[in-house]
Amino acid sequence: MQKNMTKRLCVIAVLIAMQIVLGRIAAINVGSYLKISFGFIPIAVCGILCGPLWTMLMAAICDILGALLFPSGAFYFGFTLVAIAGGLIYGLFLYNQKENIIRCLLCTLTVALICNILLNTIFLIQIGAMVGPGNEGFWSVMWTRVIKNAVQFPVNGIILFGVWKALKRIPAQLRTF
Repeated sequence: MQKNMTKRLCVIAVLIAMQIVLGRIAAINVGSYLKISFGFIPIAVCGILCGPLWTMLMAAICDILGALLFPSGAFYFGFTLVAIAGGLIYGLFLYNQKENIIRCLLCTLTVALICNILLNTIFLIQIGAMVGPGNEGFWSVMWTRVIKNAVQFPVNGIILFGVWKALKRIPAQLRTF
């Protein structure tokens, strides 16, 4: 049992480092409201390997560490909650499941709708980084976010499916904890 826990923690630590690099350093900011990144991959891998609880914990640690190491404004706990929700979604959709492109697309669509479009928008409005629905600029920014996520979720789903298939090639004794 102790060996498995040590192995799990080591894998999660490596995934945290990968997520911070892919999500913070290698991310492409497109304006103030859009960011393109592959930081979802380590979170999804944790969801596949470890389940929802560990993935939620990992996502929270990634968000807090990323904000401390690479701040881009004041820390706001709402975005940590969004990361936790994303971890929950990846864990629920992917843990103990057979790799399936439809499952990957539904998972990335759910993350895009709930986390990226709904929750992130609410928190951006709350902190004043984005105007609310009563202002004229809201819908132009909102449609930009919706279009970006509509284009990105199938790409992320296909990438996720490829990563999931690659994980299955790793011998079972190396990927179980």
